[in-house]
Amino acid sequence: MKLAILLATYNSSRYLAEQLASLENQTYRDFTLYIRDDGSTDSTLQILRDYQARYGNIVVLHDPKRARRAMGSFIWLLDKVDADYYMFCDHDDVWLPQKVERSLAKIREIEEVDRPALVCTDLIVTDSDLKTISPSLWSYMKLRPELLTKPRYAISCNLFTGCTMIINRAARDISLPVSPRAVMHDSWIGLRVIADGGAVGWISEPQILYRQHGANVFGAQQAGGTLKYYMHKAKSIGSVADSYRRNFLMAKDALNGKLSIVKFLFFRILYLLKR
Repeated sequence: MKLAILLATYNSSRYLAEQLASLENQTYRDFTLYIRDDGSTDSTLQILRDYQARYGNIVVLHDPKRARRAMGSFIWLLDKVDADYYMFCDHDDVWLPQKVERSLAKIREIEEVDRPALVCTDLIVTDSDLKTISPSLWSYMKLRPELLTKPRYAISCNLFTGCTMIINRAARDISLPVSPRAVMHDSWIGLRVIADGGAVGWISEPQILYRQHGANVFGAQQAGGTLKYYMHKAKSIGSVADSYRRNFLMAKDALNGKLSIVKFLFFRILYLLKR
C-alpha cells in the first residue's frame, strides 16, 4: 500500500519548516512526500534540501514549466505520482499528529473495490501565529457535511478543502484530466467523485491548523447573518455572480454536461436555507 502526500511550494520559506515538521511528527509515517516547487526565489529550496537530507521519504520532482500556480501544481503532481492513496498538503498549515492515521483509516473503512472514495475533515481556523480564530471551519463557514456530501447539494456548494482530503486511486483516475474550467483541484475532485457515485466520508474532529495570513489562495470566509454582511455581499454582487458562474461551469463539466443553471441555483438556495 502506497500513500503519497502532495505538496506545492512557492516562496514558502516563512511557514514551510513548521509544516514539514508536522508531517514528520505524524503517528502514521509510512508515506512519501512529493513536492513540486513553482520557481521559488527565497530559501524554500534550501529548506527542502535540509529536510531531504534528514528524512528518506521526501522527493522533489522537477518540472521545467513555471507559473503553474497552486491548482496547476497539485494537478501536475497528481498526474505524475503513482500511489494507492493521495493527500494534498498546503505549505502554510500545520497538520495535527493523527491526521494521516485517521484519514487513512476512514477512507479504508468506506471504500469498495474499484470505487472512487474521498474523505475530508474539519479544520481549526487560526491567525498567522496559529492562534485560534475558530475551533471549526465548518461552523465558521456554516458548512454541513451531511448535506454537502449529497449530490444535489455538492453540485452547487463546496465542502472539499484540499488540505483535508484523502482520495483513493480510483478517485484520482476519474478526476484526470481536469477540466480547464475547474475553479480549484479540490472542488473538481469532489464533484467528480460525487458524479461517479463514489463514497464520501468525513471526520468531524479538526485535523489541521488552517493558517490565515492574508496571502492565502483561498482562505476561510466567515458566513454571516447580519445586515452588514448582506450589505457587503450586495455591494460585491458582480464578483458573487462571477463566482457562481464559474462554479456552475465547473460542475456542469464534472457532470458531463448534465446540469442546468436552474438546478444549480435551486439547490444552492435550498442549501443556504437549510444550513
